[in-house]
Amino acid sequence: MRLLERDAPLAALRGALDEARGGRGTLAVVSGEAGIGKTSLVQAFCDGARADARVLWGACDDLSVPRPLGAFLDIAAGASPALGPRLRSGDRIDALGAVLDELAGGGPTVCVVEDAHWADEASVDVLTFVARRVASVPAVVVVTVRDDELGPEHPLRRALGAAPAGRVRRVALERLSRAAVDAMAGDPGAGARLFALTEGNPFFLTEAMADDAGRTPGGVRDAVLARAARLSPAARDALDLVSVVPARAEVDLVAACRPDADAALAECERRGLLRGDGGHVRFRHELARRAVEEALPAVRRAALHREVLAELERRDADPARLAHHAAGARDPAALTRHGLAAADAAVRARSHREAAELSLLVLSHGAPLPDAERVRVLERCSEEAYYAGQAHRSLDARREALALRRAMGDGRATSATLRWLSRVLWWMGDRAGSEAAAEEAVALVRDLPPGRELAMAESNMSQLLMLTQRDAEAVERGRRAMDLAARLGDVETLVHAQTNVGTVVMRRDFDEGRVLLLEAAARAETAGLDEHVCRALTNAAWDAAEFARLAEARELTRRGAAFARSHEQPSFAMYLRALMALIDLATGDWDAAEATARGVLEEQESRAVVARIPALQAAGLVALRRGAAGAREALDEAWERARATGELQRLRPVACARAEAAWLDGDAPGVDAATADAYALARERGHGHDVGELALWRWRAGLIQSPPPGCAAPFAAEIDGDWAGAAARWEAAGAPYARALALLGADRAEPLREAIGLLDALGAVPVAARARARLRALGGAAVPRGPRPSTRRNPANLSARQLEVARLVAEGFTNPQIARRLVLSDRTVEHHVAGAMQKLGVSSRTAVADALLAHGAGAA
Repeated sequence: MRLLERDAPLAALRGALDEARGGRGTLAVVSGEAGIGKTSLVQAFCDGARADARVLWGACDDLSVPRPLGAFLDIAAGASPALGPRLRSGDRIDALGAVLDELAGGGPTVCVVEDAHWADEASVDVLTFVARRVASVPAVVVVTVRDDELGPEHPLRRALGAAPAGRVRRVALERLSRAAVDAMAGDPGAGARLFALTEGNPFFLTEAMADDAGRTPGGVRDAVLARAARLSPAARDALDLVSVVPARAEVDLVAACRPDADAALAECERRGLLRGDGGHVRFRHELARRAVEEALPAVRRAALHREVLAELERRDADPARLAHHAAGARDPAALTRHGLAAADAAVRARSHREAAELSLLVLSHGAPLPDAERVRVLERCSEEAYYAGQAHRSLDARREALALRRAMGDGRATSATLRWLSRVLWWMGDRAGSEAAAEEAVALVRDLPPGRELAMAESNMSQLLMLTQRDAEAVERGRRAMDLAARLGDVETLVHAQTNVGTVVMRRDFDEGRVLLLEAAARAETAGLDEHVCRALTNAAWDAAEFARLAEARELTRRGAAFARSHEQPSFAMYLRALMALIDLATGDWDAAEATARGVLEEQESRAVVARIPALQAAGLVALRRGAAGAREALDEAWERARATGELQRLRPVACARAEAAWLDGDAPGVDAATADAYALARERGHGHDVGELALWRWRAGLIQSPPPGCAAPFAAEIDGDWAGAAARWEAAGAPYARALALLGADRAEPLREAIGLLDALGAVPVAARARARLRALGGAAVPRGPRPSTRRNPANLSARQLEVARLVAEGFTNPQIARRLVLSDRTVEHHVAGAMQKLGVSSRTAVADALLAHGAGAA
């Protein structure tokens, strides 16, 4: 098919290649819906580039479970001899550097990663690593991706956002115009009919033009099968065989299965169903391949998979490919053999999601395994699912493994499984279940000769004690675990226990504890213990936020989140996003806090419950402080979930949020009900900020008259009547809302006016109204009337990000296009669009441009 209306995208890619010839590399992201012509565009670009540039091409496959490093292993086939062995070595660091070295040493290069939406985690790691350094190599790294396959939490998003500023080109392909369809059709009448059928999708257009009945897009399957029906029996047989091989099939593979393959494949190409691709053959589009494969009778489909499997086994092919065809062939023994090998490779590549899915595939559809082997696969499935953020899958596999371990009677192994079960249950918010499993894990090995199982069981108990702020016991058991781990040379348990101890120490000596936590993170990173790096950084960030060290908390949160994203630790990445929402809330960026919190709430249902609590808290407080709907529902859910954890670090913030809601209603008994239990627990176990924040809300409701023992300074100052001192402390911390509340204690007009200014800037309508009432009661003249549209920080009172998004909406950009342009998730863009439209007072996207102009906030 001719490339119409693709001059600008081709020019963008060619411009990137010109820069690569000068030594400056670029990440080029070619995006669009299925059938939009991404591959055709990239092939046309590569055809023109081959005159003086090397072209490397790899594709991500739509296998049952993706091949670890699949696209880059394809690339290795056309690259220098060293690349393949380095990728297969199992050394993650070397694999990351191998591709970059290849691009750095071969002159101008075009490196294509096709269909990256199907990439495995290890491939995303390599792509992220290369994207960050792409400016240093003479290459254009072209990534093709379908918009509709790239969800908000897809790991590929971090790779696409990793390139340095100015070194990424986003080529978003749009559907063809009516004029282009007319040109393809040859006359306007036919063009009108085809445009109505295809809406300008190039693949659908091709299929409609090739099918006499013109059935598309809903009839793409019928159109493809109608052409296939016109093939000779031999050609149709070859087409069917190729259809069970995702992405592309080796020509010699087809020839090994079909002696008359050359003539048959040539006929398929003449009919426009297949096309040659070097030593491979592929359907013109994946949609066409699926149409043919799905039309096959189940028995025939399985027989074709068996043929392909047998030939690939003779070639010692990639185990993930073999597992895919074994599953398609309904061969349990082969699925078990190849699936386990593929899972082992995925673990080595740190492709956690793929390792868990392969293990589950073997467990569900493979041959029966002996108990000793089945329990090993179950435990691996649970561990890899945990790392991938699949909490329920991890829990189910761990519970089945525990039942087998108990039956097998191995106390040490049962203890290790119980310790893992304790961790998974904690992530899911089941405190009681977590503690029961932890206690049994210790009991099973307490009287055995000391070993790793005892050290880790003790450290796990230390962790649970630390989380409930039973600090002395936590340190005692943590030190015990550290000593035993040091004697055993067990680095993992050592950093786990040091993280527990460091977190406790940080509560009484911030700097000393921070040193311990960062040391644990560094030691874990050196040992390749990704989860433990994340935990140490998360705990340091959380405690910094707890103690209102907000700038430090933000830096640690960013550092931890970046590590979690780049090392495939989605649960920690989500937890740290929720923490960032709380930091944004405290520092006054309420739009960002709300958007982040809503994104977490909508994206993390299958992940850790502990991330949901702070997200609910942040979303609920923004709504409460702005007088918006849904605040109390969010805070009530947060409270119920926090109660299940029994942890003061979750109970205290939510109790204070609910107290704030009652205080705004003038409901002193409500403040008492919200805080009484948490206040008692804080006075028993809490640190100064735990006690102080709860005490302050009780003082504001008239429930106490003086600061309790151990109350932290900012809270004690306000309770003692030193509102100026409290406000100064909150100003130094960068917390404008807390500062404004402290200023409300003033008995003079000027501090109250200052508080009103802060509250108006935040949009804190209910408290601003209270401040104005207090100013009037003091007899203050010229009470500020509140913000008017003409005097806000921009004319429509939009945040900087909302204004940026609204202007793009006004220019006609869709949400996915805005997400790509601003490197945001689709859901975050949705929240910014909704917030902007609400503030602008419009109900449709088309009205945004006029509203911006009316508010004087048009194009920048």
